[in-house]
Parts: sequence; C-alpha cells; structure tokens
Amino acid sequence: EITGNGNVNLTQFSATLSNEQPLGNIDNLQVNIENIDTKNNIYHISEVKSEGIHAQFGISENGNTYKNLLVERKKDTLSSTEPDTSRNTRNTVQLLIDKISIQNSDVEFVDQTINEPVHIPITNINLDVQHFSLSEPIQAQLKALIAETGQLNVDYGGSLQNLSNLKLNVYLSNFKLNTISPYSIHHLAYPISDGLLSFVSTTQIDN
Repeated sequence: EITGNGNVNLTQFSATLSNEQPLGNIDNLQVNIENIDTKNNIYHISEVKSEGIHAQFGISENGNTYKNLLVERKKDTLSSTEPDTSRNTRNTVQLLIDKISIQNSDVEFVDQTINEPVHIPITNINLDVQHFSLSEPIQAQLKALIAETGQLNVDYGGSLQNLSNLKLNVYLSNFKLNTISPYSIHHLAYPISDGLLSFVSTTQIDN
C-alpha cells in the first residue's frame, strides 16, 4: 500500500525494445502528482506535460512495434469449487488527470504489410486534454500535420466508456494522396500520382 504526492521530471529519456529497436524518446516530461492511494485505488494527477515525444509505430506480418510490450496474463488456477472473489473485493480504479498537454511531438507510421511500405509522418502534434477520467466526460483537442501538408484538427467531448453525449469534430485539409499510393498499387494496381484530400466530419450523439 502506497500513499503520496510529488513531482516527476524526465529529460532526454529514450527507450528501446528487447531487440534493440528504438521505441521512442521524450525531450521533456513533467508529472505533478496530487494524490496516490493504492489501497483505495485513487490516482489523482494534477498535470502531465510533455514536449518533444518522438516515436515510430510500425505494423508488419508479425504484428506491430509495441506487441512485445504486451504481457499475456496467466489464467488463475482456481479450482472449480473455489469462487473468485477478487473482483468483488477490489476497488474500482479512480483515475483523474486534471490537465494533459503534449506539445511539439511526432510519430511516423510505417506499414510493411504490403510490397511497398507506406510511410506517413505525423508531426507538430499538439494535444490538450482537460479533466481526463475513466468514468467522467473529457474534453480533448488535437492538432497535427500529416505528410507535410495535411492539416488535422480534432475536437472530442465525451466519455471513454460509452458513446452517450458524444461530440466529435474532425477536420482534415490538403492531405497528399500520393502518400498512400502504395495502398492503391496493392489493391487496385494503379498508383496515385497527385491530388489533395480534404474533409470535414461532425458527429454528435445525445443521450
């Protein structure tokens, strides 16, 4: 059982997978912990602020970049006559992060499941989230640049557990279609030489 509060700061942090493949790095990360109480499963963080996250997410026939991070949970070896009461006695996790700010970050998406790999750089990522919670509605705004010219803006309001009272606005403009030409070659046998994609999507669910 642990209770506490405080601040955590990381500078120039880098991580690699067990096969020495780079996982990513962070120029600066600051976490301000308001209260942690593991006995009652209370995790209240006042602010998570990060600048300069650099990562690559790749998919291939063998899975994705982060599959080695997932550990399969061993099945409980309870006998058929022994009831599992652990879930009934365990408190629900109460996670609240007052503010999340991710600035000046980038991710490169690489798809190696087809003959010609697809590379889609996502740069200038700026994410702001207010009142992040697993049970209560949150507000999030995302801005990013996709493939050099594609301007992406996303506004999200709603719960992470269900779709009730959801508001989602997505705006994308000037995305270079030749970025995804390998998909066109693979599925249609024709390349995309030029063109720009723009679209606006508005979703609202009232319940």
